[in-house]
Amino acid sequence: MLLRRIGLTNVGVYRDTQTLVFSTDRSRPITLIGGRNGAGKTTLLNAIPLVLYGNRARGLLGASAFPEYLQRLIHQGESKASITLEFDRRESGKTCRYLIEREWTRSANGKATDSLYVTVNDKPRPDLEANWPEFVEGIMPLSVSGLAIFDGEKIEALADVKSSAEVLRTSLYGLLGLDLIEQLQRDLAVYRRKTAHRVAPAREDLRSQLTEAEDRLAVALADVDSLRSEVEVCERAVELASNEVAAAKDRLAEAGGDVFAKREQLHADLVTAEAQIASSKRRLETLIGGDLPLLMVKSLLEQVSGMGHRRQVADEGLLVLERMKERDERLLEKVGDASSPFSPEVVTALASLLNDDRQMYEVDHQVTFDVSRDATLTADDLLGSAGDELQAEASRLLHEVAASTDAAARARQALESVPDGDAIQTVVAAVAESEARLRAAEADLSSAAERADEGERRVATAQRELDRLAIQMLEEGVGDTDAARIARELDRAEATLSRFSRQVIQRHIDRISSNISGSLQALLRKEGLVNRISIDPDTLHLALFDRVDRRIESECLSAGERQMLATAVLWGLSKSTGRTLPTVIDTPVGRLDRSHRTNLVNHYFPSASRQVVLLSTDEELVGSYLGQLSPHVGCRYMLTYDDDRDVSVISEGYFE
Repeated sequence: MLLRRIGLTNVGVYRDTQTLVFSTDRSRPITLIGGRNGAGKTTLLNAIPLVLYGNRARGLLGASAFPEYLQRLIHQGESKASITLEFDRRESGKTCRYLIEREWTRSANGKATDSLYVTVNDKPRPDLEANWPEFVEGIMPLSVSGLAIFDGEKIEALADVKSSAEVLRTSLYGLLGLDLIEQLQRDLAVYRRKTAHRVAPAREDLRSQLTEAEDRLAVALADVDSLRSEVEVCERAVELASNEVAAAKDRLAEAGGDVFAKREQLHADLVTAEAQIASSKRRLETLIGGDLPLLMVKSLLEQVSGMGHRRQVADEGLLVLERMKERDERLLEKVGDASSPFSPEVVTALASLLNDDRQMYEVDHQVTFDVSRDATLTADDLLGSAGDELQAEASRLLHEVAASTDAAARARQALESVPDGDAIQTVVAAVAESEARLRAAEADLSSAAERADEGERRVATAQRELDRLAIQMLEEGVGDTDAARIARELDRAEATLSRFSRQVIQRHIDRISSNISGSLQALLRKEGLVNRISIDPDTLHLALFDRVDRRIESECLSAGERQMLATAVLWGLSKSTGRTLPTVIDTPVGRLDRSHRTNLVNHYFPSASRQVVLLSTDEELVGSYLGQLSPHVGCRYMLTYDDDRDVSVISEGYFE
């Protein structure tokens, strides 16, 4: 599965249609999306499972009441919203392009229903629309979508020693398809209870106990629904408080709060820029005192070079003529000797011939001005590579002076705009108040989540009691052979499902453990800290071992190392799916220290999958991390929130 583009129309903070095209370049697989808190990153993240799974994604979206969730998701003042997702998929050796659109309309009763439209290679496919829940399982099963699409909170949950086993169990069961087995076991329990009502028990009080247990379960389930709704309300309150904090910080920035906090750094920047200006100017002065000014009169340099070369040619010509004259004189002396057989007339004629021949090679040896050999060589060098190097060095120094001058000017301007400490206190106080409200909202959410967890435990207890009574009623059924047979078959079926689950886990656990181990070793900066990882097939607890096979307690790891372990678990499980799925991560490194962020940036994000989508705040993948990640980034987008209009816009770019 290769994502191509996504479009959101009137969804959440996005008004009208906002479109984002994903990078599909193998060498640059990352699509980097930046946005401050409240700009719509979570909405964009949730849009993918929402359009793919619809109502079935309510667990991933934290929406127990799905119609109400859709209603709230429509942008304020609009009546209709939609999400479109375009992706490619290989089928029978060919690439098929899917366009999925999910649309819903605001309802007067506060509930919205959605409609699905599916197009494959530009052709409508109503047959797929009718069977989409089954078909999409072959593309990205809902049970493994949490390994491909997640946020920093999932990493933190896996990093928490208390909750990691449950999160790992959910992910592992989804990966291996054992969530279906769990559903079968729940269905068997429901069937047992229904059958128990039709049985005449040996003890009449059992029926009333069963009814009371069902009532307790119904009350517990109702309480859980109420508590889940309370959690959703608290989550929305946290989101609103987060937006308030972001807006307050923006006002602080507009008032000069950021500059006020950075005034010492600005002073240092100004000193550095001024020192760079002075250093560059000194080097320029050295160049100006040397040969550099001669490059301003290249035509004269060319004349000097030309005159020097002509003088060299003339000197060489004179030397040749002198040698020729000496040769001719020796020749004439020999032929004019008294013992020579040549007559005087012949010697005279030969002398004339040689003189005429030498005159053919005589040239004008006069030059306009005398040029020494050193001057000629210097002119040649300045007209060649030496001059180019001087000019390049001068240009570089001039650029340095200009850049440092600009930097100094910016630092001076910023220092001039540093607000007075008293004037900014009001804005700082507003930020502190909004942060206090956020902490209170987060505390309320934590308390509501704890109550919801306690409610889940009450439901589990009520279910166990109800199952115990149902089993007892079936076992004590008076003369009911069908009840006895059903009880036996149910027990046998449950035992078979339990054995099957354990065998499936046992069969794949080594491969999954190996994938997690390899992922962790790639992420941890301490080489050899963890040599291997094993997973208990019964409890699904992780066990870490060093090089000498001594067990490492996870509590001994730092918070950052536990988050690396959580990331390795998700990465290793994703590798184990055997599918080519995108990896989409919201706020991936928010609470990691510098060294662990570097490991994620260098080793995880570029290799997490064939296609990676990262949604980052302005405090995460910026600065040096952005520089390290940039060679792998194919597309960059910015989510910009307008507080006055309460809308976000998707545009190309990032936090640069």
